Amino acid sequence: SLVSYEALDTLIRHLNRCGFLIPQARHFLGRVRTAKHKASKRRHVRLSPAVQADRTLWLSFLQAAGQGIDMNLLTFRHPTHVSRADACEHGLGGYSLVTGKAWHFEIPLHLRLRTSLNSLEHLASYIQLAFEASTSPGLPPQSVILTGTDSTTAAGWLHKSSFDNSTSDSHSLQLMVARATAQLLLDQSSVLFPKWFAGKDNQVADSLSRDHH
Repeated sequence: SLVSYEALDTLIRHLNRCGFLIPQARHFLGRVRTAKHKASKRRHVRLSPAVQADRTLWLSFLQAAGQGIDMNLLTFRHPTHVSRADACEHGLGGYSLVTGKAWHFEIPLHLRLRTSLNSLEHLASYIQLAFEASTSPGLPPQSVILTGTDSTTAAGWLHKSSFDNSTSDSHSLQLMVARATAQLLLDQSSVLFPKWFAGKDNQVADSLSRDHH
């Protein structure tokens, strides 16, 4: 279906306000803005599959906002969960500094060097979140998660991104991870604060991602 420039302009103004209440929603405005820019040149635009997928996620965000957002998720608080993750060309790993529980995954030979190291770091950070959500004590509502990575790029992507898989195939993985991260935090009613750590301070996660003997 075709969407007009005026409709997209109004939509973006409303969604931008919602982004203040749900920080993870900020990942999913860039492609809508791109569609608006295209519509400004031809009055209407057909939404790409990526924008339609964002629309589906936005409906979940708006439903959550309509039910009310806990103020504890909008303010800085002491973290309840602290974790670190790491990746290298042949593996991923991470652990919780609170529980000591850890995981690692060796990338099969035929899947190595298929994407960038920053994308693998981004993926490792998501897996660490999913790992904590699925293992005791889990992620109770209002959890504050401080997750660390030694990739400044991946740490930034956990905060905000503007991936567009219509211009780069490599963005497909990044978009998938961004959507999965946002959905997990929404489902768990939790908030994420990513932090960069120097590689020399990330030795445990570094070992988990590299040492598969």
